[in-house]
Amino acid sequence: MTPSLRGLIRQAVGQEPPAEQAWEDLGPPESELLPSIASLIPRDRISAKARGLKKYTWLRYQLCVSEARKIYESAPESLLLIDDLNLILSCYPGPSYRAITGIDFLVRPDSLIDWNSKLTALGWQKPPWGDPVGTACWVGKESLMLRLHERWLEHWCGSWDFVFRESVIRDGMASMADSHQLCRVFLQGQPHLQFLDAHYLLAKSLDFALALPRPFDMLCGRWSQRFEQATGVSTGLCWRSPATLAEWALKCTDGHLDLYRKMIGELALELSSCGEAGWPGQWTQAVCRRWSLSSPREIPRELWQRLRGDRA
Repeated sequence: MTPSLRGLIRQAVGQEPPAEQAWEDLGPPESELLPSIASLIPRDRISAKARGLKKYTWLRYQLCVSEARKIYESAPESLLLIDDLNLILSCYPGPSYRAITGIDFLVRPDSLIDWNSKLTALGWQKPPWGDPVGTACWVGKESLMLRLHERWLEHWCGSWDFVFRESVIRDGMASMADSHQLCRVFLQGQPHLQFLDAHYLLAKSLDFALALPRPFDMLCGRWSQRFEQATGVSTGLCWRSPATLAEWALKCTDGHLDLYRKMIGELALELSSCGEAGWPGQWTQAVCRRWSLSSPREIPRELWQRLRGDRA
């Protein structure tokens, strides 16, 4: 029987004994947990297949680090290393402990750089598919993915210069601080890697989590619940109670993926991060800002178009 995702996550964070049964039946994305499980198998029990997987993951890491340095050196004042490589350099015991889905950089909002010419000169090419909103994708050697992100969080519309100001240096590259990376992990991490990343971040130290930017310090309660449901252990995080209507809405929608609650959560995040309480007029103003509308009267038509899929 194919192991469940929850069982694989518990193996990957060391809450269940690592096992190699039914690995052949696994495909992406669950199979991306296998390097983490293989790294926890004792040397006297590990198979040749698991050893080969660890070696492949290590080689993939070496390629990613080499290519990431070249990109970073082309515009060091404009880039911030985030996600896969940043997590491995920050908190994982070694490069074989985590699958790498690609290289991710956050691009400083005010930087005006011709990335097409820079990346083409480094051997990167645009893929045949279109870019997701807020992200520019490139493909390099051995089908390596590069993603340049315009926002530090997918639905964060406010100023985020503080993310660059509070960055740290890892392997010679400016990298996202653990507190901001934890927010990315819980708010938009892939479900199969989210709790693994959170586990190693929090195992490294809980000190950084004491200084999460508002309103994320209030979301730690929901994050802890979800983490404990997936892994069976507590995060050890502390949190404060919601103080405004917008913060209550943000807490209640955290982790939900249906369209309506996601939409409310995005608006609640914007209001909370701007220090707005979430009174009725503030909600409509936030909608108009996000959708570039001149009047609240345009909201019903715009909402209908978005529900039909006419707008991104």
